[in-house]
Amino acid sequence: MLKVFNLGCVLRSNGASTARLTRCSFATDKGSKQNDETTLKDDSPVVPLQLSYNSYEDLSSDSTTPPVIIMHGLFGSKQNWRGISKAIHSKSKPTRKVIALDARNHGESPHSPHHRYVDLAEDVHLFCTEHKIPKAVFLGHSMGGRAMMVFALKYPHLVEKAIIVDVSPVTTSPALKSMGEIFTAMRRVSLPNDIDLPQARIMADEQIKEFIPDKVTRSFILMNLYRAVNGAIKWRSNVDSLDDNFSKHISRFLGPQQRLSLNKYTAPILFVGGSKSDYLTAPDELTRIREIFPQADLKFLDTGHLVQVEAPNEFVKLVTEFINST
Repeated sequence: MLKVFNLGCVLRSNGASTARLTRCSFATDKGSKQNDETTLKDDSPVVPLQLSYNSYEDLSSDSTTPPVIIMHGLFGSKQNWRGISKAIHSKSKPTRKVIALDARNHGESPHSPHHRYVDLAEDVHLFCTEHKIPKAVFLGHSMGGRAMMVFALKYPHLVEKAIIVDVSPVTTSPALKSMGEIFTAMRRVSLPNDIDLPQARIMADEQIKEFIPDKVTRSFILMNLYRAVNGAIKWRSNVDSLDDNFSKHISRFLGPQQRLSLNKYTAPILFVGGSKSDYLTAPDELTRIREIFPQADLKFLDTGHLVQVEAPNEFVKLVTEFINST
């Protein structure tokens, strides 16, 4: 029988546990930013956070086999990966535990003003250290994919294999320029507290569709709405911090000089792109990727950016074949 463990987290400071503070502003016109290719220098110290996660395992899971650890993309959460996690768990041979994380500033994980890929990678490293995971298969989509790439370059000895979904270490999608409209839309949402969550999502949908015409994208964003303990309807994602970090860090990746300070990752790594997306392109993209990840392979499915959502069966087949290969 498959067991799903939903485990929250606390933010630790100087060895003491403190309650996690969730904050989100609905009505402000703070400007949004634009993108570039490489992250700006930021020497702020890295303070890793304990992440919330779901673990999928059963009695058939091989405790000696490295687990699969998943990180979602921007505005996603571990909940978005429930079906995919269960499928990977059941189709992996030998059966592997699958762990889906909430990245910092997302889901039930702590909020922070810092959101660089090195921060996200160190959060994953802390998770592996605290849970005594000596090696794993790491899978990440979009923002989570770049976090897992940095993790692989920093800690290659902890990575059996890596799977990066629809994001590149060498190019930046022009579609990211429209992210400012999403931040603007989320900030302008205003909702009463005396309505239920389905009604709130309907009202919010009406308020943001002027800025986000694509219904699939709106539906994905609206999954972030939840009712807080005080009864207020809020965004789970830390919109303030994500907006502040977007142009400086999230939309960019490590430049050549930054990569020189890291280790080499020479183990297998699979890039899975959506053929209708511009986050990964062919054919010269793979050549440039292999300058950083020599064993990289690149496969495409007939989807947009949300590859695992639009073609879940094909995605699971591709991923599990890669995981199960020797």
